[in-house]
Amino acid sequence: MGNITINKGLLLDERDLDGRPHAGLESLAERIHDHLALELEPEDWPLLEILGVASERFGATHCFPFDNARPRWISATGDVRSALLAECRRLGLPDSEALLEMADTAPGAIAPRLRAGVCAHVMAGEDGAAQNLLCALAGLGKSGLPGVLDRASFSNAGDETLHDFRSADHGPGTRLLAEIAFNWGQ
Repeated sequence: MGNITINKGLLLDERDLDGRPHAGLESLAERIHDHLALELEPEDWPLLEILGVASERFGATHCFPFDNARPRWISATGDVRSALLAECRRLGLPDSEALLEMADTAPGAIAPRLRAGVCAHVMAGEDGAAQNLLCALAGLGKSGLPGVLDRASFSNAGDETLHDFRSADHGPGTRLLAEIAFNWGQ
């Protein structure tokens, strides 16, 4: 029987780091690994595993060796956008690529589109689809991205969710997605 692990995705931005330029993804990923290990390492339990970092600027992902957890959003061949698309698809959002484009270029336009979709699904009696859109709408918050919750809702337990750990929405270009897992054992 495997260990119980809960994955979390942390939306970060290079602009919020120490200001040192990183010439490559590997040095950037190592910096984020050290930062997250220091900031999030529980004193006793659960164990923290840092699985990888996806970079928008480099268009790639750096995966760290992991023992018990498996990545949910990032992949060795992906980047930030592919991870966000995976979350949109997991939520069952229609036309995920268009939604992400709207979130990046016209953030105010995405909420009315999701609300209209909720109404259409409710009127059609499609409660599950309406609930998925409501979750995406609730997750817009500060990030402006569907399915990305704010930092205040972050915990080492609960659902496997994405959280916005940026100091501000700096827009696309330098976003990062770090995927971590809390290992609760058996």
